Amino acid sequence: MTARRRRLAAVAVATVLVVLVSAGSARAHDDVLASSAPAAGQALDSPPAEVRLHVTRGLAPIDPLVVVRAADGTSVVDGPPQAADGVVVQALVPDISDGSYTVSWRVVVDDGHPASGTFAFTVGGAALATPTAAAAPGATEPSSTSSGRPGAAWFAVAAAVLAALFLLPALVWRRRRSAVPTTVTASPRPDPGELR
Repeated sequence: MTARRRRLAAVAVATVLVVLVSAGSARAHDDVLASSAPAAGQALDSPPAEVRLHVTRGLAPIDPLVVVRAADGTSVVDGPPQAADGVVVQALVPDISDGSYTVSWRVVVDDGHPASGTFAFTVGGAALATPTAAAAPGATEPSSTSSGRPGAAWFAVAAAVLAALFLLPALVWRRRRSAVPTTVTASPRPDPGELR
């Protein structure tokens, strides 16, 4: 195997490894939300003063986003959320009314990837309502998804494009090289008497 082929093989192996590692890190964000208070689907007798989200990973120094909406779409948050030691706390307006509420959250974990989810809870005797258009589906179970900055998918595409850009010129060069005859034909030797 020539040195050039070894380099091409090393680049191909490195590209595959980078794609596989990046896909694995994206899957590591599937279970960011460990628990919440109130819990998903919980029916409370009295209104909570806040929503607490306990995350399984460290948080990046980027402000989290928590939106709590009533069934009619009205926001019931009171100020921005606070985050410390893996806990995000969102204060709610005082004395929210009985009804169904949808919590939509988004955090950025310590490696820079965002994670988000949605769940619902009720206050009083209200039945758990379907989330409004402002909230994502899946309201009865906590969900977390990794949206990985355009993340793993974009990285895989970029790696494939870079590999193609590297390999294509090598293949074209090889084809051109094979098109040139490899045997050298000698021209007849001139007669020394003709050179004068």
